Amino acid sequence: MGCDDAGATLRRFMLVQPPLPPEAAPGVEAEEGSEEVSGEEEMDEEARAFWEEQERIKAEAARKQAIKDAQDAEARRQEVERMREKGIEMDGPKRLSKKEHEELAARKRGQGNRLAKTGSRATKYAGEGSALEKKEQEKKKGSKK
Repeated sequence: MGCDDAGATLRRFMLVQPPLPPEAAPGVEAEEGSEEVSGEEEMDEEARAFWEEQERIKAEAARKQAIKDAQDAEARRQEVERMREKGIEMDGPKRLSKKEHEELAARKRGQGNRLAKTGSRATKYAGEGSALEKKEQEKKKGSKK
């Protein structure tokens, strides 16, 4: 165990993997002629078998993932086709062509744009001589009669 600058206790662990096979480890050559070679050869064979098994497992997992991805893509494509037959677009809103966009803009051209040069009712000038006061006077004259 160790401590950091703040005095907190740190635990340090090290994961140990089997040694790499000799052809995978650069600069390491098998020694010939020693009596312990048979034990080392046995360990090398075990390590080599372990790494070959790991490679086989990785290759199998990659193959299964590729098959699964292909099946998922096909299922999505079929779902999109079914939805299109029903008239539902799955790819988002349809992009308008330039001509369609200009036509839509021409139809909307006058909508929502205030053409009057005076302010809206809430902000109209309400002093003497204003149109608002004239309307109020007309209403008063009409109600007095």
